[in-house]
Amino acid sequence: MKSIRFCVITILLFLLAMSGCKKGDNPLSTRENIPSYLTGQVIDSQGKPVEGCGVHYIYSMTTSSLAKTVKTCPSTNIQFNIPTRSKVTIKIFRWYTRDTIATLVDDTLDAGSHMVTFNAAKVTNGIYIYHLKVDTLIQELHMSLLVDDISALVNTNPLVTTNVSGSFNLPYGIFGFGMPFARTSASGSSLDSVYVSHTIQIILYKSGYLTTTKTITIDETNGMIQTFTLTKQ
Repeated sequence: MKSIRFCVITILLFLLAMSGCKKGDNPLSTRENIPSYLTGQVIDSQGKPVEGCGVHYIYSMTTSSLAKTVKTCPSTNIQFNIPTRSKVTIKIFRWYTRDTIATLVDDTLDAGSHMVTFNAAKVTNGIYIYHLKVDTLIQELHMSLLVDDISALVNTNPLVTTNVSGSFNLPYGIFGFGMPFARTSASGSSLDSVYVSHTIQIILYKSGYLTTTKTITIDETNGMIQTFTLTKQ
């Protein structure tokens, strides 16, 4: 049996300084107005639509040396400090749509250092937002989750599932194309930045069918329509 590999490209270790927080601050919000969509239809070998097919994707970064910093783990530990006893909420959102993926903390905590674990065992590939709220102050950072083992990926919760007509729509913004991620050395010093590539591999899975993959390159200035065919096992 293959082991499940969860490769968290950017692991967030966030140290909260109250003087540095800004209410509602999201440094990446300028990329959240992308209107174009990837529209897909999934059919079987007879041309009939396949409902309930899970859609995943595998992406890459523009600098291949990113592989040197990838860590393999089933979960991510997030550390943070608070200076006084405060009401703390930590949530993980999906980038762009801001769907809530997990609520990690929703409690009043004492001052000091704290750590919480984000278990990514059922989370599909993508860009996610780490949302920390301490009383009325909010800080948001982004992180990248990449599972490169397709057999493991299809067992996570899909990005979207096809409807009764076998169709799905994904706004380009959800992929985070061109989004920068800082690359650091083993000592923690900054090396350079890498960017989410426009070339992605779409993964389609439904029980009873063979997994289908297709590599596409997205042009953000235009919508894209793709047809995918699933073959029964």
